[in-house]
Amino acid sequence: THYTDAAIIAEVSKNLGSAMPGLDVSKLDEKERMSHRGW
Repeated sequence: THYTDAAIIAEVSKNLGSAMPGLDVSKLDEKERMSHRGW
């Protein structure tokens, strides 16, 4: 792996686009949640 070489990381990271949006678990219906622990 080349995770320590910043130049390689920068090169392969070009044109990736924007990040995938996240989901706010507090806005999901209880039936849509995979787990009900911790809330």
